[in-house]
Amino acid sequence: MISNSHILDALKLRIAKQIHRDALNPQVFIIDDDAAMRRYPARLLERNTYLTREFVSAEDFLEYWHFDATGCIITDLQL
Repeated sequence: MISNSHILDALKLRIAKQIHRDALNPQVFIIDDDAAMRRYPARLLERNTYLTREFVSAEDFLEYWHFDATGCIITDLQL
């Protein structure tokens, strides 16, 4: 049986790897409640080799974001 501490250690390792990968690969974070307005800039940027990540709300972005994540934000100011 797998102990809770083993599960916790595995989760910590997974999060650490994600943080490291994000720090090495800056992303463009697109925050907009309108799906079409998120997709258009994402497609345009991806065609030019940028990594993008889309979010429906600022709250969704903040759940994902961590201090080591590098990149820029494109957002709708009237969400």
